[in-house]
Amino acid sequence: MIGDKELRAGEYLVKSVGSLGNQNLLQFGSENGDVQQFFIALPIETNKARNHERLVFHHDGNQYFLSQVWLSGAENGRELIPEAQEKKTATNRSTGDQVVAGQ
Repeated sequence: MIGDKELRAGEYLVKSVGSLGNQNLLQFGSENGDVQQFFIALPIETNKARNHERLVFHHDGNQYFLSQVWLSGAENGRELIPEAQEKKTATNRSTGDQVVAGQ
C-alpha cells in the first residue's frame, strides 16, 4: 500500500518529480508503464553520504504500507503521510514492525 492505493507486487521505478512548498512529489511507475501513481512526501533526516537507496515499509499481517523512500544520490529521505487505513492498523501494530527493501 502506498497511501490509500494498493499496488501489485512487482518492480517499480521511483523518482522525485518536483516539490510543492516543503513537500516532495514522488512518482511510482511500473516497468511496463501500466501503473503511474504520484504521492506527496515530507523530507526527513539528512543522508550526507548520499547512498543506500531503500524503501521502508510498515506491515500488519499481509499488508505492507510504504512509509519512507531514500533515493540514491539524494541528501534527504522522504516520508509518506499515512492514510486512514494505515493509521487504523497502526493502533494494533507494535513499534518494531518494519521491512526494508533495498541496500
